[in-house]
Amino acid sequence: MSKEALVSKSRDQAVSSARAIICFLAAKKLGYTQSEIKSHLKISRIGVRNCIIRGEKMIDKCEEIWEKLT
Repeated sequence: MSKEALVSKSRDQAVSSARAIICFLAAKKLGYTQSEIKSHLKISRIGVRNCIIRGEKMIDKCEEIWEKLT
C-alpha cells in the first residue's frame, strides 16, 4: 500500500485497516505518541485513538496478522 493511500482521507476498508494496524503498532509497540502518529498520517488525534483501539482488536482477533508482523 502506498504512503499516499495511507495519508489520504480514503475510507476504503483496506486503507482503514492498514491505518488501524499501523497506529496500534506505532503507539503500543514502538512508543510513538498520538501526536506524532497524527502528524505522519494526517488524521485527527481522536482518529488516531480510534485507530489504535481498532488495530488492537484486529490483531487480538486474528493471530495470523500478528504472526506476519513479528
